[in-house]
Amino acid sequence: MKCFYDSTADAIGACKSCGRGVSLAYATEFPKGLACKERCEKDVEVLISLIERNVAMSSTAVSLTKGSASNFYASFVLYVIMGGGFLWMGTRMDALTPIFYIGLAFLGFAIYTLIRGMKLSKASKEE
Repeated sequence: MKCFYDSTADAIGACKSCGRGVSLAYATEFPKGLACKERCEKDVEVLISLIERNVAMSSTAVSLTKGSASNFYASFVLYVIMGGGFLWMGTRMDALTPIFYIGLAFLGFAIYTLIRGMKLSKASKEE
């Protein structure tokens, strides 16, 4: 690969910001990448700091995902209890009332939260 700024010089690498090949004369070296001298240095500093923050936060994200999955399971139990209660009250009346249908809605949402919690649990185990 040739240098973008000097087509006669060989590039020592690619700029982390713009991806152009840069030779030794036109490159600024950072601990984790190269930048076009006086053109992309600030962008590369920002990119490197973003990557470092993302790496530091990845363990936090996994624990938050696991916590969310357990919240979905707790919600599932609550929705089943509420749905069952509404269904029971709805069947005790002479005709099917809105209370019965509210119970069905709670049970449907309980199934949704169970599936969502299982997906989150599976995703957190894969990371």
